[in-house]
Amino acid sequence: MTQPQSKKDAYDIIITKLRYPASRTLRKIFELWATPEEAEVIVELPSSHMQFTGSTYSVTASGETPAGEIARKLNRDIKTVEEQLENLFQKGLIREIVTPEGKTHYTRIGGIEGISDSILFRFGPLYLEHDQNAPLHKHEFRDEKTREIADLWNKFFYEEWYRWERPMELIHRRMAVREEGAVTGNEAARTFGMMPCFSALVKSEPLGTEILADWDLREIARRGEAAGGMLTRCCTCRTRARHCDRPVWTCGASYEGMPGLPAWYSKDRRNTQKKLSAEEWLEGMGTNEIDLGMTHIGTAGRKGCTCCNDCCNWIAPLRLYTDPWEGAHPSPYRAIVNQEICEGCTKYCVPRCNFRVIVGRTDPSSGKVKAFIDLEKCVGCGQCVIGCPIEGAVKLELATKIGAPVSPMLARLKIPDRALNTTRLFGGLAEPGPFESPLSSDK
Repeated sequence: MTQPQSKKDAYDIIITKLRYPASRTLRKIFELWATPEEAEVIVELPSSHMQFTGSTYSVTASGETPAGEIARKLNRDIKTVEEQLENLFQKGLIREIVTPEGKTHYTRIGGIEGISDSILFRFGPLYLEHDQNAPLHKHEFRDEKTREIADLWNKFFYEEWYRWERPMELIHRRMAVREEGAVTGNEAARTFGMMPCFSALVKSEPLGTEILADWDLREIARRGEAAGGMLTRCCTCRTRARHCDRPVWTCGASYEGMPGLPAWYSKDRRNTQKKLSAEEWLEGMGTNEIDLGMTHIGTAGRKGCTCCNDCCNWIAPLRLYTDPWEGAHPSPYRAIVNQEICEGCTKYCVPRCNFRVIVGRTDPSSGKVKAFIDLEKCVGCGQCVIGCPIEGAVKLELATKIGAPVSPMLARLKIPDRALNTTRLFGGLAEPGPFESPLSSDK
């Protein structure tokens, strides 16, 4: 006799829309952070998607569900629903969109990265202990409930997301977005593009390297200074994982009026940002680069995350399951070695390469070991340049100037849109159809 299927509740619907219908861990996160009544409100909201047009970033809703409509459907008074929407927004469980006309409406947040970041951006400044006088310190939660949620995110990432989706998202750019009506993979490439370390550009410039202003953090800092300071947020990865002692106020680098930045980002109604002077911000970035070996995600004119190997939801899964360079869109630069100057010690450059593209290799002509960089795989971060103590042995140079081969990442981005259209889309860009979880059972 067939057993009747139990009716799905709001939590089941939420995790199904996130493509993990069997995940007990993901369900537990939502049970802890949203009441059953709040979860029912989330289910009634439309989805949203990220969009790039040129250099402009925006978030667009797939529809609109007014609070009054939700109230009628759930048999609640409108004031209660409005309070629940505000509470959900403050928790990071839904997204607020303000139209050019000033009208506010709310949407679900699609994709694991989107929803986890939205929640954890709030956790960092509100619940995580920060020692402002120590560059390195343990990050501990002062609230037991948020610590439990962060630990559950960590469990879900390593046991499920990293195993089943994340490497494929990064390597094959299957986090496609809508751009001018078409489905493309461009957004993901921009999100995880490399921004060179400015400390490496400082060392390379006297050696003849041309500096592109939009790819130089010093220039971004100057623009921020003119706008009144830099805005930064807590790194969601280190807030979640707490696997290292590196600082957490490193995520993003924006300023009032930054081209292409949506207005809601700088308004920051959830108080997730901190304003720094341009000088203080750049000094911190220099420390992160030189002393802590961290690399930057970014695109022309805009720095995103400042990443470590231990916690980053981009580098960590790639290092677990493949080589990190496979999931990186390179900067305009590549690192090149002057074989005549290189002493072949490789004890500084090789350990600093977070992407495993530099090795020691015996030169057949001299029989001496020299540093070798695979230019097809080099992402142009500049860490090897920073680490090398031999002046002129390694520098950053424009890929176009040295005729560097096209990276495998850029080659993959040339696949036709129709191919992307037939792949499974991650990130909740449309209402998901029937989906069978890759998990036969949950951890």
